[in-house]
Amino acid sequence: MIRQNSNPSKEQQKEFKKLLPLFQDFGFGPEYVWDAFKFTNGNPNEMLNLLVEQSKVNNEINQKLSQSKNPDSEQNQIKEAIKQSLQQQQNEDIQNPEELIRKPEFPVGLQNLGQTCYFNVVIQTLFQIREVRDLILKIDFDQIKHELYPLNKQKKFKLLKEFQILFGMMLKGKKSYTIPLELFEAFKSINDNVFKIGEQADFFEFQNTCFELIEEAFDTDDQQQIEQKQKQENTDQELNNGFNQSILKKSQIQEKLKNNKNPITKLFYGVSQEVIQFYVNNFGQITLLQIVKYLYVNIEQFFQLIKQNNQQAEIKKYQEQIQGIVNLDVKLGDLYKSFSNSQKIVIDEYQTKDGNKTSAQIDTKIKTPPYILNFYINRMSFNRKTLQPEKDQSKFYFPKEMFLDLFMQQESEQNQQNSYDNLQIIERKIQKLEEVLQNWEEYGEYNLKLEHCFTNVLNFLKLQRENEEEFTNLEESEVLGIDELEGKFGVLGNVNDFKTTINTVQNYHDQLKNKKQKLQEKLKILKEQKKKMYEQNQNQKYELFSILMHDGEAMSGHYYCYILDDKTGEWWKFNDRIVTKANEQEIFEEAYGNGNSKKNACCLFYRNAKEKIKNTQPVTLTARLKQEIVKRDRQFLEDIDITRVQNGLEGLKINMGQIIKRHQKILDSPNKSFIEKFADFDRFLLNEESFKKFSNYSIFSKLLKNANTDQVLEVLNSKQNLEKAIIE
Repeated sequence: MIRQNSNPSKEQQKEFKKLLPLFQDFGFGPEYVWDAFKFTNGNPNEMLNLLVEQSKVNNEINQKLSQSKNPDSEQNQIKEAIKQSLQQQQNEDIQNPEELIRKPEFPVGLQNLGQTCYFNVVIQTLFQIREVRDLILKIDFDQIKHELYPLNKQKKFKLLKEFQILFGMMLKGKKSYTIPLELFEAFKSINDNVFKIGEQADFFEFQNTCFELIEEAFDTDDQQQIEQKQKQENTDQELNNGFNQSILKKSQIQEKLKNNKNPITKLFYGVSQEVIQFYVNNFGQITLLQIVKYLYVNIEQFFQLIKQNNQQAEIKKYQEQIQGIVNLDVKLGDLYKSFSNSQKIVIDEYQTKDGNKTSAQIDTKIKTPPYILNFYINRMSFNRKTLQPEKDQSKFYFPKEMFLDLFMQQESEQNQQNSYDNLQIIERKIQKLEEVLQNWEEYGEYNLKLEHCFTNVLNFLKLQRENEEEFTNLEESEVLGIDELEGKFGVLGNVNDFKTTINTVQNYHDQLKNKKQKLQEKLKILKEQKKKMYEQNQNQKYELFSILMHDGEAMSGHYYCYILDDKTGEWWKFNDRIVTKANEQEIFEEAYGNGNSKKNACCLFYRNAKEKIKNTQPVTLTARLKQEIVKRDRQFLEDIDITRVQNGLEGLKINMGQIIKRHQKILDSPNKSFIEKFADFDRFLLNEESFKKFSNYSIFSKLLKNANTDQVLEVLNSKQNLEKAIIE
């Protein structure tokens, strides 16, 4: 249920009546809208967030009620989906056992367990972050006293252990792909919502869950600290019931800010500073005595007093926040612009401590950047007409290398503000040029290219001109069909009008082409200036190493990823169990998207270039992990041998089947009775071992080749000629 504040006033009720139709268009009932209105004091944005979250809660409740009637239904469906996926893969493996052996220097793929491609791309990306991989691989679980920890913590240790085994097989295993079933089950034991049958789960949701669970598994809190933190989180949950859960709770922010010992926190989370800047109007400080005094003494001084006290006083508030995943708006077209936009928020009605409302701006600057910089390209939107989510397939640019300096907290705020103002000027110019060029590309009602329109008209006129001689010999009545219009030539009036019209259209066409070229050159220069401004300081350099791709629409599709090999500089494509090399230029062209293709990037991972691991020495695996890898590899190789034997037997079975078919064909021939009569002829040769096999083949071949069966019968019935017949 949505909590309610005190009953609204009549003015608020009038405001509610204005807002109600808007929310009813989204499919929300009046009762829910009314509750949300009272709870948020009529703030439309908060109302929408609250109603959306409340609808999710209601759906989850209905789902749980449905599951409670048949508690084993969903679990059985999940097991069946996994079983079918593994069975299908096993059938494919039997056909090509040699392809199962890992090629030298090739990464390992991951088996899709049934719509778990979102799961695989996140796991592959985590494995390629060496700092994460080494942290997990070197854990000695024999040294951890699991019984001293609560059950929930033990489950997270189990999760890390399955991560370790999976990473070990991906690092040292001999198989070209591995099955992450145990890791998947470990996730499910902690959070049942990780996987739903029939749903294309969003990697973004799973990624957040995954990072959070790994981080918690590395926490060193004792039991008392765990209970205290859980209590605080429960309190936060009550206070924030129904609101956007993607925002970190207060207890989580405080915990991450002080938790400098957790290695996962250091890798994925930085610290940013929010500057809340707003203005306070001081007009209310003028007293009645001052008003009376100045009105009677000097009217000019009175207006001066008003002017002085009406000046807006700038107030700044500073607070630290967690710098985690950055949400990028795909409509802004490129990473730098979208990132900059996400760091500035304008609030029209910001409520101050004294209850007054004023305009405010929140500027976010990074104080301590994370090692891994993670961007989520938000392509999803909600269509108010269809009441369905939609995916924006627009092109979105991002660099191979980026620099955070302009987004960092600097000593000189003035210099930073000047840089930002200059960027805004350039952005506005770029936007204006892009709009002009876009209008030329999508001209008129049918979105035709303007340049093509001119070209088509020119081609038409030139074609008419080529037929000019034939055209001029026609009678006017034949041309126009109207005898009254004497002196007219066709629809142009005069034969010379062709030349004039062609020249005019050609002139417009050339002007348009030249102007378009100049605008494109100017746009290119502005974008280069913009890039230089973002990269003028290059102390905080980040390198792209993972691109998560989505192929499909809002409600369905497939996830795969491109990952850079830090050692060789080669890009690899990870499409579940299939791993192939990829061309860098083709990757970026595909990842940017083009508006027509359904394939485009949805998530980007950058790493700090200066702080990445310099040590090339491989991590030392624990003895238990080595044994587990050897054990699984041995089982895999045994399975390969068994598959080879089975395939060999299958081949023999096929050959025998073909032989049987040939014999059956012979038995169905007119010579059937003759062949049956001498089918046991080899018994005559029992005392002649050297001729046993020879006689079988030679005699039967002669029988089959000889059309005159009577002659063969005569020879075979003569015992004295038998030896001669065999020898010949």
